[in-house]
Amino acid sequence: MLKKGEVDLTEKYEEQAKYLVGLVDECSHNFMEKYDIDEYVIVYEDGMDKEVLKCLAYIHMNNIEQAVKIAANSINDGDRGNYVNGGKGFFEWVQML
Repeated sequence: MLKKGEVDLTEKYEEQAKYLVGLVDECSHNFMEKYDIDEYVIVYEDGMDKEVLKCLAYIHMNNIEQAVKIAANSINDGDRGNYVNGGKGFFEWVQML
């Protein structure tokens, strides 16, 4: 049911909330046992801004050189990154690391 995005509505909100939190906790635990989160983002990512996620994963792994390389390549391809702050795109900020 959770996979389909369906939940039966009842008056037992607290019970449902505990059940849902339990499912999310179990799924998260199973995922973390199976995958290294940084490796997953770099290799298996699907549906999000792949290069941004790769940069974040490399930064998390303290591999700044690889993150900056991805940022430079993205900027060269005309992609500043969707997240802009202070007039600079995500990849421009990464290059400043």
